[in-house]
Amino acid sequence: MNEQAEQGGSKVGCIIAAILGVLLLCGGVIGAVVLVGYKAVGQAKSQAERAHTMSMLSQIEMGIEAYHMDTGYYPGSGFDGADDIGMAEALHRGLRGAPSQAGGGGMNGPYVDLMDEGPSPGGGEVFLDVWGNPIHYREWASRTGEKPGARRPERFDLWSAGPDGIDDGGDGDDIGNWF
Repeated sequence: MNEQAEQGGSKVGCIIAAILGVLLLCGGVIGAVVLVGYKAVGQAKSQAERAHTMSMLSQIEMGIEAYHMDTGYYPGSGFDGADDIGMAEALHRGLRGAPSQAGGGGMNGPYVDLMDEGPSPGGGEVFLDVWGNPIHYREWASRTGEKPGARRPERFDLWSAGPDGIDDGGDGDDIGNWF
């Protein structure tokens, strides 16, 4: 009888060990699936943010071209020494300003109606990308001579600093209208 009890006990021990092994294996598989799913969701979110920013740049670009057709020049023409924030504010004023506003929009403005806008460090308003950073703008058409850093020297450059928020001048993870 004692021998049967030992055999029964070792069978129960083996069954428990097998069940624990299966549970550990299932837990590992579930953990791997969750990790892969989490990574896929993160990538999808990142792609959606980039696509939204590219769409915003496209809308702003169409507004810039409409402004140019109405006025004969691009927003920010003549601000040769302006910094990026000054150019971004000039772009916002030009595209969102009312037709009669001094220094504002052209004849048929406003030219864009974006919700992603906010205050700039310079005190004016600027368009913002999905990460809350200013959209960068450089008008090149009115400038003569060297145009260092110009991607589209015959017109203008328009870009977002991208997810990292660091303006790489159109490089790195920046998103621009020349892509």
